[in-house]
Amino acid sequence: MRPPYTAPACGGFAWSRSAATLALLSFAMMIVSLDQYIVVVALPDMGRDLGYSAQTLQSVVSAYAVASSGFLLFGGRATDLLGRRRILIAGLTLYSVASLAGGLSTTPPMQLTARAVQGFGGALVFPSTLALVNTTFAEGRARNRALAIWGGAGAAGLVVGVLLGGVLTQAFGWEAVFFVNVPLAGTALVFAFSLIDADPPRDRARTFRSAWCAHRHRCHLVAGVRTRTGPGPGLGLTGDSRRRGGGPAVRHWPVRW
Repeated sequence: MRPPYTAPACGGFAWSRSAATLALLSFAMMIVSLDQYIVVVALPDMGRDLGYSAQTLQSVVSAYAVASSGFLLFGGRATDLLGRRRILIAGLTLYSVASLAGGLSTTPPMQLTARAVQGFGGALVFPSTLALVNTTFAEGRARNRALAIWGGAGAAGLVVGVLLGGVLTQAFGWEAVFFVNVPLAGTALVFAFSLIDADPPRDRARTFRSAWCAHRHRCHLVAGVRTRTGPGPGLGLTGDSRRRGGGPAVRHWPVRW
């Protein structure tokens, strides 16, 4: 593994392999941030073409949010156990395949499944890119600047997603808000193989147990909040199942570390 990158004396980033890696990681972070709200403008068209009801249309946004938030701890643990590059590549692959499936969807269940898989892919990309930034750049000014660029790219993706979603929906239809992710994630995937060093062999003595318990607890908590606070039933749950998802289910599943 190459040593961490240290910023040049002039205070700026020289265009090197480390700088190219930062550009890749920031780009990957922006991609997964884009999809949080890129579908918002396209929701009315999706509802009309696929047959969503007024109460379940919000679930297109909620499915991504619940999966990405619920699996975030699992993604971080997977990054530690399986390797940063492996998890980044797995996340980008899932993301691009799910985006293609979302654009080709003909029914709400098919599209919601694709959105959930997108969210799971995003939950793998987020911690793996953060870990790669921390290991690529030496502690101090270089790492602080890299983290600022990486975080700024993620924040920009939230804003750009809404604007880009409106342009794509107006020009090409709602399917385009899914299809646009395929070349974006595919490009990041290609450069990940060439710019990021291969991971060492996995330490099989370490397990996913604590991460899985925490993930299960977090998913129920996030789903309960989304279904209680969103307009309508959010994920299409009934009032009784909403009470189970947001209340007792959370309390009855303690996390054992």
